[in-house]
Amino acid sequence: YRRADGTLFPVEVTNSLFTGPDGREVAGAFFTDITERKRLEDRVASLAAIVASSSDAIVSTDLHWNIISWNQSAEGLYGPAEDAVRGTSLLPLLASVEAAKMPLFAERIRQGNRFALTDIAWRTPAGEDVVLDITVGPVKDLDGSVIGYVSNARDVTGRARAKAALHE
Repeated sequence: YRRADGTLFPVEVTNSLFTGPDGREVAGAFFTDITERKRLEDRVASLAAIVASSSDAIVSTDLHWNIISWNQSAEGLYGPAEDAVRGTSLLPLLASVEAAKMPLFAERIRQGNRFALTDIAWRTPAGEDVVLDITVGPVKDLDGSVIGYVSNARDVTGRARAKAALHE
């Protein structure tokens, strides 16, 4: 659609059929400016592309630690494809990584805090031993309420090996 100044903008067109006062059917079209919706959709797509292309393993969960999503790097680090784990608990995966402390961590996150686990030894599904730094923080809705958790795991194996070599 075109504004009075000649610039184009996106619209959503809704067609309706209704009966006029004289009993005849009349067609009407309503145009809604969806510029803001398109801007938000583009922003969401951009953020999704950033998460998808990250070399860090990024996992989002609900407040009960049930997996909502994870990116391709998480698949490489943890194993199954996202479709296979969506809706399942993240806690068994973290059994060797401070899982007993998760309720305490969850309370801290619900208060808006983050926590970090450093130098975590991990074995990938391919059998590779790696060292991870894991950060977990809140996912908030538009009102600022915590609605879930996001975990970011970074492979720091190179750094850990260099540090170990310095101590030898």
